[in-house]
Amino acid sequence: MGMRINTNLASLTAQRNLFAATQRVEGSMGRLASGLRIQRASDDAAGLSVSERMRARTRSWEQVERNIVDGQALGNIAEGLYAGVGDMVARLRELAMASSNGTLSDADRGSLQAEVAELMTEIDRVAADARYNGESGIPIADGSILRVPIQVGIQADDFVYVRLTGMDTTRLGLDGVDVSTAAAAEASLAGIDTATQRVARARGRIGADQRVLSSALSNASVTKTNLESSTSRIRDVDVAWETAELVRANILQEVSTKVLAQANMQPELALQLLS
Repeated sequence: MGMRINTNLASLTAQRNLFAATQRVEGSMGRLASGLRIQRASDDAAGLSVSERMRARTRSWEQVERNIVDGQALGNIAEGLYAGVGDMVARLRELAMASSNGTLSDADRGSLQAEVAELMTEIDRVAADARYNGESGIPIADGSILRVPIQVGIQADDFVYVRLTGMDTTRLGLDGVDVSTAAAAEASLAGIDTATQRVARARGRIGADQRVLSSALSNASVTKTNLESSTSRIRDVDVAWETAELVRANILQEVSTKVLAQANMQPELALQLLS
């Protein structure tokens, strides 16, 4: 091989290898610092495209989880309110049963009727005023809204419903309750029993809806976790592997630097031929 001064091929080759090793070192450091294998589209264009779609779907499933939790909260509030109405209906039956007893005087039945009137007023007040999410929120007991859609998936039609029931005295069949006489009290028992059944059915529907929402939440959580796992395998850096690559790149960088220093000294050997 001839000896040349104007073009130092050994130095150029060493510089090229040093540049490549330096790029690998910088790339490994960037990936380790960020925790991402794909930091820009040029790192893996196809992987970036797939992982971005997965990330968008993951965020959608996170919102689905929040939607379902909101639906569960709505169901819990409604079920608690219906339970309270059920307690008042049970008290109405107690009063009717008490009024049916022949040992009571008219004055006693008048006191019972006064309590019945207060209970009826309270049932209507609760039914009219109960809202989910503030004064301007969803009415849960006045009968104006009977189904609330809860989105449990990322498609447009992925809904389940929380079913609501009107709890006012008219819808429960309590508007004719009268315990002012023994005969009226006995006649009122049928209507009170009907109201008890309606409250029980309303609570049963809410319970069934809550079970569906719980299953949907579990499914959303599993789906989101699987998407996050898949995204991680595509997008995140393998620290153990990348650390080994960094060590290898550092060694190559150091070796290339020393080889470059030696290559830059090669033209000086020509001086020995002239001496």
